[in-house]
Amino acid sequence: MLFLPTMSFLYPQFLFGLAALTIPVVIHLFNFRKTKRIYYSGTQFLKQVKEASTSKLKLKHWLILASRLLFILFLVIAFAQPFIPAKQKGLQSSEVYIYLDNSYSMSGLVSTDYRALDAGISIVNELSDLFPAGTRFKLFTNDFASYSNVYKSGFELSDLTTEIHVSGNIRGFEEVLSRIKTGMLASATPGEIFWISDFQKSTFGPYDPENPDTLYHINIVPLELEHSANLFVDSIFLKNPFMPGNEKIELTVVIKNTGNEDVIDVPIKIFLNDIQTSNAILDIPASARVEQHFDLGFDLQDISKGRISLEDYPVTFDNDFYFTINIGDVINILEIKSSTTATAIEKVYANTKLFNFKTFRFTNVDYSQIAVVDLVILNELEILDPSIRVLLTNYLNTGGTIVLIPPVNPDMDSYSQFITGRSIIFPDSLYQESLAPPDLTNPFYENVFEEVHGIIAMPESTQVLEWGADRNALLSFRNGKPFLSGIITAGNLFVFASPLNDVYSEFQNHAVFVPVMYKIAFGGKKEQARLYYSVNQPIIRIAVDSLAQNTIIKLVEVERELIPAQRISSGSVLLELPSEIIGPGFYDVMAGSKKLGTVAFNLDRRESLPEQYSQDDIQQLFAGKNKITIFNAGDQKDFANTVTKLYKGTPLWKYAIIFALIFLLVEVAFIRLLKP
Repeated sequence: MLFLPTMSFLYPQFLFGLAALTIPVVIHLFNFRKTKRIYYSGTQFLKQVKEASTSKLKLKHWLILASRLLFILFLVIAFAQPFIPAKQKGLQSSEVYIYLDNSYSMSGLVSTDYRALDAGISIVNELSDLFPAGTRFKLFTNDFASYSNVYKSGFELSDLTTEIHVSGNIRGFEEVLSRIKTGMLASATPGEIFWISDFQKSTFGPYDPENPDTLYHINIVPLELEHSANLFVDSIFLKNPFMPGNEKIELTVVIKNTGNEDVIDVPIKIFLNDIQTSNAILDIPASARVEQHFDLGFDLQDISKGRISLEDYPVTFDNDFYFTINIGDVINILEIKSSTTATAIEKVYANTKLFNFKTFRFTNVDYSQIAVVDLVILNELEILDPSIRVLLTNYLNTGGTIVLIPPVNPDMDSYSQFITGRSIIFPDSLYQESLAPPDLTNPFYENVFEEVHGIIAMPESTQVLEWGADRNALLSFRNGKPFLSGIITAGNLFVFASPLNDVYSEFQNHAVFVPVMYKIAFGGKKEQARLYYSVNQPIIRIAVDSLAQNTIIKLVEVERELIPAQRISSGSVLLELPSEIIGPGFYDVMAGSKKLGTVAFNLDRRESLPEQYSQDDIQQLFAGKNKITIFNAGDQKDFANTVTKLYKGTPLWKYAIIFALIFLLVEVAFIRLLKP
């Protein structure tokens, strides 16, 4: 038996049973050699027959003896349970760490009607049966749930897998490995790691192959999905950023095709407040993005819940995309002026649907309001005293927006101390100069003007403030000197060169004035209502006017309420999202019984990119690492057999029983069929 030198026995003590091989030998020697003599009158005629019968009888006895010996031999070997030793040692580990990827991409199919996540759960259950009864397990998923900190028995592990569901959390390889190593610190025994994932390229994250850790062994179990093509909404945006309530709103939807084939006649539907408002049929080329524009209509609700739906199979988890449009979210503006008369600023921001505008004379202003508004306008203040400069500087440093309109005779010292980094001076002489047309390639003017035909007739103004050349000025005089500049600090400071009154300027009466001031106002919105958030975004900010002390903010969905960690900061509340619970859809933000708004959540776009590392890619990725083993999982039964051969070895006792039965049947055949 040539395999004996490489063969081991699980219970070698049973080999003492080979002594039973002497039993048929003894029987053969002492029983089959007994003869009975019979006397005949004429024996000379039987001599030839006797000699022939004796040789046949001896052959039969030797064949029966051999078959009995082989039967006993293989029967004893079967009880000793022979096996070919494993190439690696691992299933004797007392501690096993399992990572099961439960991201939404694991909703893909590995076979007909069989999800990758279900295949992964089956493999976890197989592992709980393969290891010895005393083995302790830790199960990690993308949620980093509390049960990952506690060792489980094999039975408890199988029970725990019934609670696993897909999650919006995305974890890279290094992040998960760091978490597992942290769990190993409390144990002095190096553990065995099993890594079950679809190895999606977009979420695998960085991996440092030059820094291997020899204290543990990683078993890579990749799950290959059947389909690598997917259609999904890549992004959306509104063409009109101002969103006035009485104007048509145009939504642009960007759809991506990750497949290598064109997709024809894909139906796209838009729903607002559960009512279909728009639809389209699109052709999307292979590996391309397509933009489609939808008119959402007029007179939307203050908060409208939108849903974009497309038909795509078999990757269906991202077929719906959620968003909200908040047209009731006004911009808070505070004007501090030098006179009691109405100004052009007050008129331009008179639309109460868009603006919450308050104006005060500088002697009668409540400076505490500066911190909570979106835009502060300093209109023709002759001096900026130190107290207000400190407030305004702090306001800018927290991301605020200020518009500075100078008076005829500004106090240059106070203005210079406020507008730092620029040399503020009086012009050499006061004279009216025409403004140059705006540079429409400046990002500031994006989506401000629908169309521009011919040369724009620009107004004239008298420059009373000068701060040097500015190639990025939003508006300039024809002589090249800046008329309106945006000075970016932590916040935004917009400075005019002229007072905005009829004596010194025509700008406030020109058609360009309104869109420019609107753009400044909407750009200064501290807490612009976002169309949507990602489910794995750690923190979101919700604007609030005021909250009573100890008010609890809740995120309310149809079926559940969530109370995230929260803190109030500068007129808004910061919510730390429980990412393991948040799913795609709409959540109302409630402060007690008061509704603060509605937010929409979608999956991270990386989940919708199904491209995987192939088996060859993974081999190259971990090439040369002795402490890493890569499995070709197939199904859970193939995986179990592969693990058993690799770590337990190849059991041979079944073959020993088969041979024992064969030789038992051979013995019976010899006894019945061979005649002496």
